[in-house]
Amino acid sequence: MTINQSLLSKLNSYAMDSIKRMKQLQGGTGIFFIGVGIVYMASELEWQWLFYCGAAVMIFAAIFAFPAYLALIYWRLFRNTGSEKNKE
Repeated sequence: MTINQSLLSKLNSYAMDSIKRMKQLQGGTGIFFIGVGIVYMASELEWQWLFYCGAAVMIFAAIFAFPAYLALIYWRLFRNTGSEKNKE
């Protein structure tokens, strides 16, 4: 197995584990809304450092959830459905 095939195999198994990817996406979304709450508190208190902390939390959450989002799109497009398995 070459490096490219091994990498594609790992990416495919990563994307096809939809339950873990959904949990990762939900976790990222939850962290994002915590960041939104921090930014809202910063707007009420007018603390600039709190705003930057909230923005950093939202950026981290987006980076955390983005691979799961792409994996779920890939899973929905390229998974084998039951009818396709019966044809083989």
